[in-house]
Amino acid sequence: MSPVLESIRARLVEEKLDYYWVPSSDEFLNEYVVARAKRLEFLSGFSGSAGNILIGRDSAWLFVDGRYHVQAPQQVDTTLFEVQKIGAPGAVDHVTFLMNNAEAGAGLRVGVDPHCLSLQQFEGLSDGLSRVGAALVAVDQNLVDSHWEQRPKPELGKIQVLPKDVVKESFHDRLETLRDILSSLHCQGTVVQKLDQIAWLLGRRGQDVEFNPVFESLLLVLPETVHLFLHPAHKASFDADVELCIEDLTTWKDRLSRIVEDQSPQFCWYLDPNRLTKGLASYFTKTSRCLGVDLIEQLKSRKNADELAAMRRAGLFASAAKIKAFHWLEQKLKQGISVNEVSFRDHLVDCYSKMPGYQGLSFSVISSVGPNSAICHYSTPNPKATLDEGMFFLVDSGAHYEGGTTDATRAIYIGETPSEQHKRVYTLVLKAHIACARLRFPVGTIGVQLDAITRAPLWNAGADYSHGTGHGVGAWLNVHEGPMGIGMPGRGHTSEQAIEAGQVLSIEPGLYREGWGGVRIENLYQVVADENDELGRENFSFRPLTWIPLSNRLIDPALLTFEEEMWINDYHSEVIDRLTKPTELEAGHELLTESEKAWLSKLCRSI
Repeated sequence: MSPVLESIRARLVEEKLDYYWVPSSDEFLNEYVVARAKRLEFLSGFSGSAGNILIGRDSAWLFVDGRYHVQAPQQVDTTLFEVQKIGAPGAVDHVTFLMNNAEAGAGLRVGVDPHCLSLQQFEGLSDGLSRVGAALVAVDQNLVDSHWEQRPKPELGKIQVLPKDVVKESFHDRLETLRDILSSLHCQGTVVQKLDQIAWLLGRRGQDVEFNPVFESLLLVLPETVHLFLHPAHKASFDADVELCIEDLTTWKDRLSRIVEDQSPQFCWYLDPNRLTKGLASYFTKTSRCLGVDLIEQLKSRKNADELAAMRRAGLFASAAKIKAFHWLEQKLKQGISVNEVSFRDHLVDCYSKMPGYQGLSFSVISSVGPNSAICHYSTPNPKATLDEGMFFLVDSGAHYEGGTTDATRAIYIGETPSEQHKRVYTLVLKAHIACARLRFPVGTIGVQLDAITRAPLWNAGADYSHGTGHGVGAWLNVHEGPMGIGMPGRGHTSEQAIEAGQVLSIEPGLYREGWGGVRIENLYQVVADENDELGRENFSFRPLTWIPLSNRLIDPALLTFEEEMWINDYHSEVIDRLTKPTELEAGHELLTESEKAWLSKLCRSI
């Protein structure tokens, strides 16, 4: 028995609740949560970045999507938690589970901390439950935290101002743009809780959240003032900025109430129900509100020329680092020296760190061999997992550099002669990647449409993958950025947003076979304007920001069309141009040694 679960169940009885819902998000709706907010891991041992726990009076459940179908049962005590693998036959998500139980018995009550889920999430489930006589109850005291005796304290890092040679646009310029948009919508103010939005608007980067260069804060923009709520330790970083009213984040509730109450009855707030917690949104229930996609996130996603140039530089450095690491791996294996998941990861991180302007990893390196490569978000490389012949080796990694953020995945084969099965799996994933990467598509196209086109080669072969196809990427910000994305219907609101020029997205289809291995091929791409179509509509296409060779010896040419072969050869030609020709090196930095250049040229031969 778990003492914590039993204590929480006692509180369920006291609060007259049937279930307590624990989402993986924190008070800022971060994807990568700080140590004190890793409530799922504290309760169950599950370390994945996404999931939901339901605690009932007699049982508990962990709900995970396809990224964690293999990982979750390995980490969780299944005598305490029943793992629900969303998407697998017979499994349901936590919302469907609660609705089914609510319909079976009237009066069901579900508790949740309103400060750990979005307004949209809360109202969506609340409305559904109320229709069947049940209720979602906001419980202000988090029941997990109240039983977490050794809960970590905040770890605050330094805040730095973006160098002017990286982004020339000032905070004042961005603020004026934001206020102009608010005025056009007949709104006077907005509240911003997502930390990457705040960091972008202010032109600063922090170190409070692992892998995300952000700082814990809350922002209110009014016609004449900007209120920035900070931890007291961060106040000195903003003392010289006369445009900001600095407030204490540790006591934000009382101060926020007064600011909201001080506005006139005609004052209208612009709020994003997907990017504000239910707890924060409750302070605006008596005000005039306009709901929509966060305005800063929309501005931030459409990168300017300085940001795009920085993203290209970052892509160049990160691509060279991964090429260096794979070259090192091949040399070690040829010498008969054993390499494992951890030793490769450590060498790759060293390669990243030696490139100019390195600012840290953008997420935890996925270094996974053999059966581990079938675990989509495998985050715990094992020193005992050696790179032995006959296996796929999958590496998903990225880094931050001054002004830019990267993310790329490659799968290679360890050994001399891959089997027909290895080649078929790899080639099918490559066909899916190319299906999206070579597209021209009209203005207004949304991520759901691109997702279906990407999956088509796999669907036709009777295969599929359980994760999204692509996500936005920030400029020296979060590696996962909205408002756009590429994914299936019902898997998140980002895939319903139109793709726009200037945005940066990943394309990352995969194919995984539990116990055997998996492949994912991921590049970042800039969305660029293309020629208008016959109807006169503006068209977009994708321009690579990742230049890492594909594994030609894993490609089965018999499965490729002529157009796909041409795309591969053109892409490899660009890889050579970017990485080996001095005129193409934007940073004036020799990225590869002569032996690495020769090795790269061999990998990029035409097929």
